[in-house]
This record gives sequence, structure tokens and C-alpha cells, in this order.
Amino acid sequence: MRAQVAGLRAWTVAGVLACLLAAPVAAADPSPSPGVSPAPAVASLFIATGDLIDGAWWLRDAAGAQYATWSFAGVPAGDPVTVTFALLATDAAGGASGEAAAWVTIGAIEDGAPGAAILGPSLQRFPVGSTAAMTIAPDELSPTMEGLWVLVERRAPAGVVVPAWLGASREAVTVSGLAPDPGYMQPG
Repeated sequence: MRAQVAGLRAWTVAGVLACLLAAPVAAADPSPSPGVSPAPAVASLFIATGDLIDGAWWLRDAAGAQYATWSFAGVPAGDPVTVTFALLATDAAGGASGEAAAWVTIGAIEDGAPGAAILGPSLQRFPVGSTAAMTIAPDELSPTMEGLWVLVERRAPAGVVVPAWLGASREAVTVSGLAPDPGYMQPG
């Protein structure tokens, strides 16, 4: 892992996942009543290697090496888990709005370590002015998972870079369908 003082620049995916596991993670708010899933949770940890411009981390480098990752604490609540994306998008340097696309991978955090991908990497489209969502069926979730990690990047596994720029923030990705881990003790 490497970092520059002005911002994160050359992190590896393994380095980011190591940071996700090393950072204290706050549990989501409990469900308002039995049988009701908790409200969508904002990430307990967000890391982006893009350029901070007007409050968003823009993934815009020509090589497609910049990415954003989110970490969410919680255990399966018995319902499908939905990951909702509200990323900003532009057609590149011109700044015009347009539909963007990115490669998304979602994985579980189990036994204090990042698990294998549950979904992805898959190409997802992010229409301007709306949200996109990915749903994970309950039977695809491990009962021992402690949370989810989400990775968004512009470079495909084969190396092709999506030309549109993406703007990410901690609030740009939310998760619903996870419940607080009853065995988790908050630091403090």
C-alpha cells in the first residue's frame, strides 16, 4: 500500500481490503420492529483513489486505475440484500451529463477477512439522475458474514477502460437487508 499526502493514489485492492478490516466498523441501527429490515445503511468506511473535486471523488484517470470501495457492517437479516448506487457521472473532461458504466464487485467480510466475490465483477450502468441497484438473494449470503464490501472501478478485468468519469462519495452507495451483528461490540 502507498499513499501520498495530497490523497490516496496507488492503493492495491488487497491494501484497501486490509484497511477495511483494520478500521473499526460501526454497526447499523437496529430494525424498528421485528420482521422489518433496517433502513439502508451508509458505509462505515469509504476509500477512493480518485481526485476530490467539489465534494466527490472522481474516478477519471486514463489508465482506469482509480477506484472506490465501501464497507458495510451487518449480518444477513433473512431478506435479499440490496446495494443501491447513486454515483455522479460525466462524459469526461467536457463535464456534460451522461450515462456512465463501471465494473462492480460485491463480496462478504467473514471471520475478519475479505471473502470471495459474491457478485461480479459485472458491468453496471448508472443512468444520470437515477439510481441503480444490485440484489443478492438470501441463499447467496453466508450466515457467518460480518458485512459486505463493494468495489467500483472503470477498468474491466480484460483491461479496457470505461471512458465516462464517475463521482463517488460515502453516501453514493447504500445497503439494505443487513441487520446489526448481535455479537459486535462497538469500540469506545
